[in-house]
Amino acid sequence: MSDASGGEAGADRVDSAAGAGSAEPELHASPPAGLAPSPGLAPSPGILPPKITPPPGLVRSPFEGTVLGGAAAAVPPFGTAQAQPPQQQQAQVQSQAQAESQAQAQLQALAQQQHQQPQVQQQKPTRRPTPTPTSAPDPSPPPVPPDTVRSPAPPRAARPRGAGKAGSGLSRGAIIGVVAGIGSVGLLLFALIAGFSSTNAPAPTAEPEASESSADTVERFLTALSEGDAGTAARLTGSTEDDPVLGDEVLARSLELAPITDIEVERTGDDASYSHTVRASFRIGEQRVSRSFSVWPTSDGWELDDALIALPLFSLEGLGIEINGVESEVTYPMVFPGAYEIGVRNDAFEVSSEGEPLAPVTVASQDDLEPLYSVDAQLTEEATETFRDLVRSSLEECLASTSLSTPCGFDVSEPLDDGAIPVEGTAHRALAAEGERALGELAPEPDTAQPGRVTTYDYIYVHTSIEAVRDGETISGTLYSSGEMLQPYVDFSRDSPVVTWE
Repeated sequence: MSDASGGEAGADRVDSAAGAGSAEPELHASPPAGLAPSPGLAPSPGILPPKITPPPGLVRSPFEGTVLGGAAAAVPPFGTAQAQPPQQQQAQVQSQAQAESQAQAQLQALAQQQHQQPQVQQQKPTRRPTPTPTSAPDPSPPPVPPDTVRSPAPPRAARPRGAGKAGSGLSRGAIIGVVAGIGSVGLLLFALIAGFSSTNAPAPTAEPEASESSADTVERFLTALSEGDAGTAARLTGSTEDDPVLGDEVLARSLELAPITDIEVERTGDDASYSHTVRASFRIGEQRVSRSFSVWPTSDGWELDDALIALPLFSLEGLGIEINGVESEVTYPMVFPGAYEIGVRNDAFEVSSEGEPLAPVTVASQDDLEPLYSVDAQLTEEATETFRDLVRSSLEECLASTSLSTPCGFDVSEPLDDGAIPVEGTAHRALAAEGERALGELAPEPDTAQPGRVTTYDYIYVHTSIEAVRDGETISGTLYSSGEMLQPYVDFSRDSPVVTWE
């Protein structure tokens, strides 16, 4: 018996060894005695959403019938437990944790940038219902506090042997949770940014009052001028009321010289444009004026941009410019349309244009300034006689000196052409007939380098005689040339003008 069994066993091993070299052996499983054969594995149900138990009073899942990603897949009703592999569960939890971590970091960075802005209270996420399977006992852990967000625990159902691997992607429930979390974070970020933008946005520019049109403003400006209301007229041009040239005194004198009458303003309805012009006509004395006024809107209404005229009086600098008797501190004083007397505070001078005293000037716009570009300050007739007298007196004193060099010029100290050396203290000078006439007709000219000073470019002829030594011999005679005369300057800005020779 034992030999026979051993022989059969040896034969089996030989056969197995022989078969191993040709093909892999097949495994067969037979059910234990008393059990029916295995019916096989059911088809995979696919990716299903997480099971959520509705809160009390809610009989229908909020996700039933929801279309996700464009696919009209109906969500199974509540009560059907769906098993999820541990890998899917872990991936879902990690995705949600990563999304929440990124959102929290963005919120912290934004909060640091807006530390001076009112803090926005974040809403706490609502608690997700815990799924309650109907066909298997609930293996989920104990309930968590209400403010804690957690994913539903999968049922501990054993995976049948031989079943295929589940898909590696997230389940529909995981996608819904991630999308909802990102959406909530996005809304919160939008609220924070919107609050920051609205807090720091600049205030809108105020529009002019709708009760008065731009034409009304121009008419009100001209009416104020005609009535002597300098304060209202100045405000409508955006000027300050502390400028004395734009005060009531100057305007009152202007109206005495040339009243403003016959005011007419065109009304074209151009107020819809931001900046435009309004045409008007009026009279300044006997002169009819027609011009446009540029207007633009401000918070207080329309404002005239070019109603004032700058008078070019730079040639009068340093003399104390006066407009209608009021002193101006600038050489380009701004004035209203009107008539003006231009003068200077120094009584020794008068304002002239092309050699003639300047008459009152009527200006309505910048086009009327031509006469002012040639104005200058000339000595009055009285001051001119004073100038001539001062120069004569100083020159006569200078010519009385016997020195070879004098304060007024006429230097004859250099050797003569024949080598003769002039002898100091022997010079005698006297006015020539031409020089006498020149002194009586000296033409004073303003010193452009120093306001208030006056000089002359007229030459005064003088005869000079001296003694000189030539080859040890003293000779004398009248010189052919008496030398150059220095220029006389008289400073009329001083209380007591004197002559200086330069």
